[in-house]
Amino acid sequence: MMRGQLESLYNRQLNICDRKTVNEAWARHFFNKLNLEATLKCHGGCVNCLQWNKSGRYLLSGSDDTNVCLWEPLSHKLLVTIPSHHEQNVFSVKFVNQEKQVISGAGDGQVRHLDITARSVLSAWRCHRHRVKRCCTIDDDEHLALSSSEDGTIRQFDIREGHTCSSSDSGCSNVLVKLGQASIKCINSNPTRTHLICVGASDDLARVYDRRMLSLNHGERTPLALHSFLPGHLLYASEVEEDRIFSGPSITWATFDPTGNFLLCNMGGEQVEKRGVLISWGEGGFRNLGVKFAGFPEFL
Repeated sequence: MMRGQLESLYNRQLNICDRKTVNEAWARHFFNKLNLEATLKCHGGCVNCLQWNKSGRYLLSGSDDTNVCLWEPLSHKLLVTIPSHHEQNVFSVKFVNQEKQVISGAGDGQVRHLDITARSVLSAWRCHRHRVKRCCTIDDDEHLALSSSEDGTIRQFDIREGHTCSSSDSGCSNVLVKLGQASIKCINSNPTRTHLICVGASDDLARVYDRRMLSLNHGERTPLALHSFLPGHLLYASEVEEDRIFSGPSITWATFDPTGNFLLCNMGGEQVEKRGVLISWGEGGFRNLGVKFAGFPEFL
């Protein structure tokens, strides 16, 4: 690393130089070093989702071909292909049960529980009425899985328990969150405060819920989120959550950082990813820090 580069970082921390210029220069410096190491071939369609295991040794992938593949990417090896028997594209895959099994969500509205060794389907849950976009696991409970769908619900499953989907109009009693008009695009759990989940939907609000304050039901409207965040550059006439108009950008991805102190949201409009919004959690609670990067990420 050249002395001039170190000086630029030092000056940035002292706020005696243009932070944006330094950040973009460093981003280009690192991006220019990236090269394609290998192409892992197995799927017969678009790859929609990837999931690393905790150690970083194994990688799951889900695709339009409805197969779930387990890789050892550092050695470029395909270990196993699991037929999920979903009827439409697989959008989400997660390790569960000591990484011996997988939860998958797909465009057919189903959540499936797969066994890696047997390459078989252990359970198929058909509770959702629209596409399942993301699944989520809880770090301190390896048997618990959450699924989010464009039907506006988040549902909770315990993989140790048998579940038979209800045929009644009221549906299954495993709804943890039910939004009004918005469809849910993504969900993630806080790695250090595992009772918290973040939710992104087809409106412009990033929501944080406390699972301890929610109860499973048949789909009654969930009370307002513990925290809701609106980016400062997106203001509508009404800031009341249930009165919002869902015609602007939607949050396509939301996740906590490893410390659980930051929430990173990716916003997309008309299929185009636009920018990220970084929100921090301090002693006074969450606060909106506004737009932190557009194009190149800001190195914090």
